[in-house]
Amino acid sequence: MSTPNNNKLLKILCLHGYRQNGDVFRQKLGGLRKALKKHAELHFITAPNKIPVADSSSANEETESSDQYGWWFSSEDMTFDSKKPSDVCLGFESSLKLIEETCEEKGPFDGFLGFSQGAAFVGVLCGMQEMNWLKYEFRFAILVAGFKSLCHPHLNYYFKEASVPSLHVIGETDNMITKERSELLVKQFEHAEVLTHPGGHFVPASALQRAGYIRFLEQRQQEQERQQKQVRVGSYVLEQVEDAAEVPT
Repeated sequence: MSTPNNNKLLKILCLHGYRQNGDVFRQKLGGLRKALKKHAELHFITAPNKIPVADSSSANEETESSDQYGWWFSSEDMTFDSKKPSDVCLGFESSLKLIEETCEEKGPFDGFLGFSQGAAFVGVLCGMQEMNWLKYEFRFAILVAGFKSLCHPHLNYYFKEASVPSLHVIGETDNMITKERSELLVKQFEHAEVLTHPGGHFVPASALQRAGYIRFLEQRQQEQERQQKQVRVGSYVLEQVEDAAEVPT
C-alpha cells in the first residue's frame, strides 16, 4: 500500500528507452542524478518485454547491454519501429500492469521521466490520466526525445490534451527521434515547457540543461508545498496560515 509523499524531495519514476533496461538507464543518468539530488529521487525500473536477439531494427538505440527490453512491440514478430504506423502494440498491457504495480508498491510518484520509447509511454500515460483511466496519479512529466506513438490502439489516448505540467527535452540533431516528431508530442500538452540542446539521441546533462531541469522541478516543489498547506472544507479549499507572533502591548 502506497502512502502520500510528504518528503521535500520529488519522487520520480524513470522509464528507459527501447533496447535499454533500468540498470543501463540509471548508469547513463549518473550525472543528472547527482545534479538533481537536492530536488528529486530517481527510481528506475525495467520494461517487462525482453527483446529477441534477432531484433536489430533499432540497432542505433542503446545496445550496451545484452539484456534489452522494450515497453511494447509494434510488429507481430516482436520488433519495434517508431516511424511506422501499426495496428498492434504487443506487450503494452504488461507494461501498464508493471507501472500500476510499481506505483502501488513503491509509490506514489510525483512525476514520471521517460526517454525515447519510455517518453512515448509517459505521453500515453498522461493521456490516460487525463481520461481518468489510471488507478494512480502523478503531477508532472519529463519527456526526453519523446514522440507520439503510431500504434493505432494508442490513438485513443491523444484525444484530449494533457493538463499535467510537462518538460520536453529535444535534441536539435537527434536523427532517431527528430525535433519535428518531438514537437508533435509537445502539442498534446496544455502546460508544456521545451528545453532544447544541440546534441542527438541522449539525455543531456550539461550546465544549461541542468538549470532547466532544476527550474522545472523547483516549480513542482513549490506547488507541492502549497498543496500541503491547503485544507479542503466542503467545496472550498482553504490555505493554512501560521499564527502571527504576539505583538507586545
